[in-house]
Amino acid sequence: MIVEHNIHKVLLVHENTDIIEYISYILEKESYIVSVCDNEKDILRMAQQEKPNIIILDTNLQETDGIDICKTLRAYAEFSNSIITFLSICSSEETQLMAFEAGADDFMCKPINPRLFIYKLKALTRRINKNIQT
Repeated sequence: MIVEHNIHKVLLVHENTDIIEYISYILEKESYIVSVCDNEKDILRMAQQEKPNIIILDTNLQETDGIDICKTLRAYAEFSNSIITFLSICSSEETQLMAFEAGADDFMCKPINPRLFIYKLKALTRRINKNIQT
């Protein structure tokens, strides 16, 4: 069963306010409901409170690694069907591989094309919805 009211809930985890504003604008323009977490200490609490279907992480956070956050989130059953994608500077192939090993569904490199960004999220959402229905 698809839970319609949650389909477009996004938790955006980033420390750069310019990126937060830009990504929030892109998502809200497409009717996504965006919650922002700019403090990695609050990520798990916010994710449990907001129950997002999509979690967007950066690999380079000030006090912790986005890849470790991804592993932590994937350890909780409540996030098993959540989409976790990274939006980060494409540093190395190794970093991207580590993100996928940690449970990421996608890795998008900055700078992003807003249209491609939205289409990727829609494609991931469709896949998750199909899995929930079966």
